[in-house]
Amino acid sequence: MRQLLLLAAMAASVHVSAQKYSPVTGTTCGVDYARPCSGGMIPDGYSYTDYGSGTYYLQDPFPMDVHGTDGTTRNEIYSVGIENGVTPNRSYFIRRNATTGQITQIIQWSNFGQQAGTRSVTYDNTNDRLFIAGVEATSNISGSYNGYFKSFSYTFNLFNNTYYLPLASAVPVDILVDAAGDVYVLCHRNGLNSGFIVYKYTFNGILLGTLSSASSITGFSTASPWSMEYDNSYNNIYICGRLGNAGFICGIDQSLSVLGTGTDISSSAGYTSIDMDNNGNLFAVGSASSPGGNYASWAQWDISTSTYSINYTGSEPTAGIIADILIDPNNRHTVLVNDKITEITSSNTLDMITNAGTLPTSVGSYLGHLHRNVTDGSYVVSGLGLGFGAGPNWPTEYVAKFNYPGGPTGSLGANPWIGYENKSTTTISSLEKDNSIVLHPNPATNRLSIDLKGNDADNYRIINNMGQMVSRGYMLAPRATIDVSMLQPGQYYLQLLNNTQTVNTQTFTKQ
Repeated sequence: MRQLLLLAAMAASVHVSAQKYSPVTGTTCGVDYARPCSGGMIPDGYSYTDYGSGTYYLQDPFPMDVHGTDGTTRNEIYSVGIENGVTPNRSYFIRRNATTGQITQIIQWSNFGQQAGTRSVTYDNTNDRLFIAGVEATSNISGSYNGYFKSFSYTFNLFNNTYYLPLASAVPVDILVDAAGDVYVLCHRNGLNSGFIVYKYTFNGILLGTLSSASSITGFSTASPWSMEYDNSYNNIYICGRLGNAGFICGIDQSLSVLGTGTDISSSAGYTSIDMDNNGNLFAVGSASSPGGNYASWAQWDISTSTYSINYTGSEPTAGIIADILIDPNNRHTVLVNDKITEITSSNTLDMITNAGTLPTSVGSYLGHLHRNVTDGSYVVSGLGLGFGAGPNWPTEYVAKFNYPGGPTGSLGANPWIGYENKSTTTISSLEKDNSIVLHPNPATNRLSIDLKGNDADNYRIINNMGQMVSRGYMLAPRATIDVSMLQPGQYYLQLLNNTQTVNTQTFTKQ
């Protein structure tokens, strides 16, 4: 889940290019490979870059969220984040096979401003829909931003609809979908400590309602939200974050009416994540402040009445911020903390030894995000790694898959994934200006000329903002001209293909 306070840009200058991956089953560090080589257990599978060869997918990535398709036939893992190594920075979306871990698609697009980026991703299993939420600059003028959520088209493999939030200053931190298929976007109202806003939409962007803590919840005008959780049993939504020197929770129903609130001073630095346990209690994790820095803290909440109350709290002074929590059907409380994936035990202690799995070297605890695969009980971790391999000490996004003791495939380290590094073709779709392809004029009135500059595309599709294909045809390199006179005014996607394989996606405007 999202840790918005920690968005510090890390500068680097590296080259972005397509990479190839091959199976890697050993655990020995190679000179040119970025592998986790610290002591303890290593992740079962991972996907990131090769520093030794100088090839990269992402420039200074900052991972923000990970989510999966939870046992559907699609069987995929999605991760999103921000690339801070380009100016202006850009968002990225990575699509992986949930069984093998292999990357199948990367989409990158400009945010037009350094404070912008994609924050969250969610998948609607019932209706097979994928959504992301984030913020982008309205122009290249610093300080002018808009929050949004986008829907993904599996037909065309791109984000074909963008819905901007009513309040320009609202910054999304989380997104989820309820059982009816409606979309909820949780936002900072106007920066940190300004309260939170929840927007409710239909899947196709019709606003159904708004809840503002500043005007609707007494004492919550300075709350800072971190994340939210959907309760499938009662169709309620729970929000957590920081309020002053305390963690807070807030429950709302599908009509955006407040069910109850509570604060916890033992988590004085705030809550970062919440989940529902098997007994109908809400479990919140985060950190407490101390002179030596933040340390891990948690609490179980009774939410059976409108007066929320704490059943018990816990802490571990030797551990840092707990970044995320997931509770499985066996009531196991799996968490990310420090460089480990581990659990809070039934005796209310944080297990840092017995069942703890070690993440790649130098992974900050606050940079991790969890997803649980329903089909096999494994856990997928997305995060930021620093200083891998023999190359420069740049950060890189990684995704690793873990099994836990008692799961259907055995104990941690049973290798449910093969690690992939640098040897198998990946499709990269770009939604920003690509210097290798030139469209002109843009905006276009009657004809749109395409200078392919050696690109191997031989046909095209034009897609509108509803995800509908409105035109298609063939091209002869190195230049082509398309008749767009019949299109209605607006923004369109030009999808360039070689046979049926997407080569590149560009945007243009029809006047």
